[in-house]
Amino acid sequence: MRLRSMWATLLILIFVVAFSPSARSAAAQSSTIAKPPAGMAPVSALNPLDAIAWMKGGTWVAEMKDKDGKVTTRVETRIRGSENGHLMKFTTVFVENNHPHLQYEGVYMYNPQSKQIEFYYTDSEGNYTRGHAAFADATRTLTQDFDIVHTNGQADTLRSLVVRDGDDAYNWNVMSNKSGEWKEIFHLHYARERSAE
Repeated sequence: MRLRSMWATLLILIFVVAFSPSARSAAAQSSTIAKPPAGMAPVSALNPLDAIAWMKGGTWVAEMKDKDGKVTTRVETRIRGSENGHLMKFTTVFVENNHPHLQYEGVYMYNPQSKQIEFYYTDSEGNYTRGHAAFADATRTLTQDFDIVHTNGQADTLRSLVVRDGDDAYNWNVMSNKSGEWKEIFHLHYARERSAE
């Protein structure tokens, strides 16, 4: 009985405190404090990946040719956004003799600690690439500095330039640093093919 009486007293005390004039006044004050000043609208944070969002959609296609100009490999890169908007996923397929082969699979993302767009991917042989990218509006150029870590643990440091050529094409190259100077070792021209949706 004493226990039941204690609980009843405790409930009455909570009710009195919760609905007393001073409690209602404090609640009214706290709700006023929580309101933003008049005319102030919340500002959505900018997504740094917006700088390279132009790469999303369609299929970016390039052709590798032999010395006689015959196409030996068709390269198809597809870049898609993630559901949460903070990743860009990509795959690169090599098509040789009408046989597709998934060569690269990876992501672009923004690292808030380094304040850089970073990218990571692996290839079909298990080599791992990590790097960072920066897009310059003035030159419409995406500069990508990266390391390819081979399966034997050794790494190569390379640079790639992606230079926009209109809305649906770009020139891409890969460079290595020889004696302190970046020199091109490979280049391709990509054009976007859009599916008929």
